Amino acid sequence: MQAKDRRNRAVGEAGDGGGSELTHCVELRSAKHAHLQLGKLYAYGGKTLTPADRDGATIAVDEPEALSWFVRGAEQGDVDCMFCCASMLNSGMGDRPRRAKEAAAWYRKAVEQGDTKAMYNLAQMLLADDGGLAADFNAAESLLAQAAELGNAEAAAELPGLRDFMLRMGPQ
Repeated sequence: MQAKDRRNRAVGEAGDGGGSELTHCVELRSAKHAHLQLGKLYAYGGKTLTPADRDGATIAVDEPEALSWFVRGAEQGDVDCMFCCASMLNSGMGDRPRRAKEAAAWYRKAVEQGDTKAMYNLAQMLLADDGGLAADFNAAESLLAQAAELGNAEAAAELPGLRDFMLRMGPQ
């Protein structure tokens, strides 16, 4: 899909692409999870009900718009929005480059709130030694151990292999 196509907004009866009705929903609800839901709608596309359009507006995929909603929620403390911001920035969006350092910063904020998926993903970034982040096996091991202790199955499965690798490599 072309970047231009991704930026197309939903077609609503108001003729403005449906965005103003969605924004109104967030303002009315003032709920941090509204940002998450709007971010997901723009990230994946779909239908939503709005006060102005009871039949629902079709939301086209618009990754930059999705990221902006996730950032708004993240800035209000929504850990799920923090994770979504980090994931989008880490993978790159459409024709935009990956922004690993920004992604790591959002993952770290989510880690501070105990998000085990963020712990796992940040550990993977630290193990990969790419995107401008230096490899740090000790920090990665610590994150995986914390995530595993909190019940993250992926981290628990990967931790023994990493510890074995670190023993073979010797002190860093």
